[in-house]
Amino acid sequence: STLNNADLNARIQTLSDGANIHFYPSSVILKDKKWNIENGGELTLRNKFFFAKNFNIKTEDQLISLFSELDEESDNNHVTARLENVNLNDFLPYAFTNPSIQGKLTGDLKMKNPMGDFTIDFKGKADSLTMEDQYIGDIELGAFADSKSGNISFKAVTKDTVNIFDIAGSYNYKDSSENAMKA
Repeated sequence: STLNNADLNARIQTLSDGANIHFYPSSVILKDKKWNIENGGELTLRNKFFFAKNFNIKTEDQLISLFSELDEESDNNHVTARLENVNLNDFLPYAFTNPSIQGKLTGDLKMKNPMGDFTIDFKGKADSLTMEDQYIGDIELGAFADSKSGNISFKAVTKDTVNIFDIAGSYNYKDSSENAMKA
C-alpha cells in the first residue's frame, strides 16, 4: 500500500566498483502521491564513494534534493538532502506508526563520509507539528549522529503561542549501559 507504481527512465553506466545513474524524467507513486524525478539528476555509487548531483524529486509543494559538496575540513565530499515542506505523514509510517506524527519538515540533512564511519547533521524546522492529533506547534530542530561512537544528540525549540519549550538530549545506541535517553 506504499509504493504503488514506478516509471523510471535512466541511463546506468556500470563501473569497476559500482555504477553511475543518470535520470531522465521519471516518477514513483508513494502513498497515492505521484513524485516526479526531474531530468538530469545523477547518482554515483562506488566502493566507499557516493556522489549526488541535481537529484530532485517532488510532488505538489514538497521537494527532496540530493547533492554532494566538498567538505572544507577534510577535502572529502558530503551528501546533503535538502527537504522543503516534506509531509512527515508520507514517510514516518515507513519507520514507525505509533505515535502518529504529522507536520511539514524543511531543512538540510548533511551526511559526511556517507560510505564509511559517517556523521549526520540536521538543521531545520517542523511546521504545524501534531502528535496523536494534539497540536504541538512550529518547532526549530537540530540533531547530530555519529555512527562510529553511536552518539545521537538532539534539540527542539518552540516559541509557539500554544506550547513553549526548549529540550535537548542525547542517546548512545552502542552503549548498553545507557539504556535510557538523557534529556
